[in-house]
Amino acid sequence: EKDSLPYKITGICKNVPENSHLQFDFLISYISLYSGANGNWKESEYDFTDSDFWHYIRLKKGTNYKALEAKFAAFSQRHFQGNKVSGSDEKFHLQPLTKAHLYSDYEYEIGKTGSATVVWGLLIIALFIIAIAWVNYVNLATARSVERAKEVGIRKVAGASKGQLIRQFLAESLFVNLIALLISLGLVLLLQDSFNQMIGYNLSMAYLFTKGMSGYTITIGLAIMMIAGILISGFYPAFVLSSFRPALVLKGKFSSSGKGILLRKGLVIGQFAITVALIIGSFVVYKQLRFVSSQQLGLNLDQILVVNGPSLTRWDSTFISRENSLKEELKKLPGVKGVATTDRPLGNEMARAFNVRRKGADPKANMTIRNFGASSEFIDVYSVKLLAGRSFTPTDYNYQWMKLHSLIMNQSALKALGFSSPQEALGQTIMVFNREWDIIGVIGDFHQKSLHHAIEPMVLLPTSGTNAPISIKVSSENLQGTLASIKSKYDEFFPGNLFDYYFLDQRFNAQYKNDQLFGKVFALFSGFAIFVACLGLLGLSLYATVQRTKEIGVRKVLGASVPNIVLLLSKDFVKLVIIAFLVACPAAWFIMHHWLENFAYRINMSPWLFLWAGTLALVIALATISFQALRAAFANPVKSLRTE
Repeated sequence: EKDSLPYKITGICKNVPENSHLQFDFLISYISLYSGANGNWKESEYDFTDSDFWHYIRLKKGTNYKALEAKFAAFSQRHFQGNKVSGSDEKFHLQPLTKAHLYSDYEYEIGKTGSATVVWGLLIIALFIIAIAWVNYVNLATARSVERAKEVGIRKVAGASKGQLIRQFLAESLFVNLIALLISLGLVLLLQDSFNQMIGYNLSMAYLFTKGMSGYTITIGLAIMMIAGILISGFYPAFVLSSFRPALVLKGKFSSSGKGILLRKGLVIGQFAITVALIIGSFVVYKQLRFVSSQQLGLNLDQILVVNGPSLTRWDSTFISRENSLKEELKKLPGVKGVATTDRPLGNEMARAFNVRRKGADPKANMTIRNFGASSEFIDVYSVKLLAGRSFTPTDYNYQWMKLHSLIMNQSALKALGFSSPQEALGQTIMVFNREWDIIGVIGDFHQKSLHHAIEPMVLLPTSGTNAPISIKVSSENLQGTLASIKSKYDEFFPGNLFDYYFLDQRFNAQYKNDQLFGKVFALFSGFAIFVACLGLLGLSLYATVQRTKEIGVRKVLGASVPNIVLLLSKDFVKLVIIAFLVACPAAWFIMHHWLENFAYRINMSPWLFLWAGTLALVIALATISFQALRAAFANPVKSLRTE
């Protein structure tokens, strides 16, 4: 039974795959659903424009869905009368099923959706990390070219060709990349459980080798990336080393070329530009998430328990009285501070009212606003600010829809309809659903959804319906006892129904789950990128220190102090980091500005945020370089000059 109506089981299907956006426990035909709930329903009256329904169309092979979509305007005009009745602008859109999860941001989504922006953002960060690692390899390989010059000279004298040398160095690059790949796969296997726990998803490396993952797309992508890594990180060092002239090398007249030094500096700037950009991005994400969590919503969600409505109780003339009786009984419980009902939970998509206008206004000057059914206790339970007028009273409610005539509007609706003040709006009549409604109150704006969405014009209506959630303001003391008492009363009035509840603040904040996940993974990846960049900088600073060992010894003998030596070895790297900061700032601003546009309410990226990120990058670089610089500065100059 569903809604106290019997349904015959005609078939059993397999469980829906976990990664399907379409999740269900059972399927009911439209005819059974509507004729059961409303005996006089006719199939011809079914409205395809109902926003609660999604339609799946299997196209013939080779059909261009965009061309088909273009024909829907005439199709809608021919078959549906919504435009004429409600004044709404009804349009149909086709969306490939493969884009339903990541690229869908429609209202009344049939299931949870992800964010392509988040996925691409994390993928780009991962590519940045790989790029930094490849830069490290190229830098260190070319920096060590002087040490390997004699090896190349001897091989060339022994008859090795340039092609053979290139193949040798590419083979070395292949070996390094293969070892790195094996280590990375091992780390993924080792850490995937902890990573899954952090992100709240059950991911497995086995998916990489499953055909269902877009036909081995990820596996092929990894293979391409592996080949690219070998070519990118191996070709240039191989080309440089194989180009040495053996006569000069064996005479000891070889040194690093100016072009090679310039390239290494350019690569250092590139990798630290990426690092600085990631630091800036981490700061922006952190500040935005703090901003949305600290914003005043215009209502109070603390300690509000929401009990889902009775799904097995049929809506009839007695439902309102039973629900009201339940609310009165719940109010008497010691741990309950207030009880209210709404036609849908806060955080969910609100319904729309079309063709809304002031009475007497031009019918063409209509607008679309949100409407939200609520009980008379809603304003008090949620601490919504009443700017003028009154809240609903029991006399405003009626089982018969056409007898309802009172409404409360928010500030945004007040402005949209052209009222100069809340007091002016009181007692005025507006047209909603093509009939007259009286304004009895004006409330302050509140966020019904996350801060991704702007507050819209909205009216509260004195309505509720079957399955309407019950909001209960509870005390934090003896919470378990209060829950048991609430369940007992609920079972008394609606026996046989599941007592399903949640705390509203947790459910509301869950709207930021993807953002919080992005923030965690972004910070993790950024930290790893910084670590890899520092390893490369440490290697280069070590090599630079070794190359200048005798110079340092001479300077110390001539009286150079430790700070002077540290400054000597650090200043070139500091200059590179400063240039990297200047390169990173505009790129980071552009990318993070695009990310912030996902929020209707967002932070301003002040110059201080960029300066803090640059300062942090500089401190990290100095700390990395200073380790080697201090060792060289405190070394005994006699040892470095012994061979001279």
